[in-house]
Amino acid sequence: VDNLDENSETFTLTADLNSNGTDVSDNATGTINDTNEPTVNVGQPNTGTGDVTVDEGQDTVFGVVVGNAAAGSTLTLSLSDGSANS
Repeated sequence: VDNLDENSETFTLTADLNSNGTDVSDNATGTINDTNEPTVNVGQPNTGTGDVTVDEGQDTVFGVVVGNAAAGSTLTLSLSDGSANS
């Protein structure tokens, strides 16, 4: 078990048998399904949950928590105006 988002993985087991000079074989493929869905939460610092409220003139700090992301993943953050003006 790991905490990484990844593609399903496969492996093959092959059985070879020699019995009284007769060779037989068979194989089967096993598939490991990834059950780690990637997540991203934005909100309060340290938790990434809930909305953030600050007094006018104070810095607004958000927490961003990413879980189960595959190596090489890209996170893009965008800021858009609501009712706040400069």
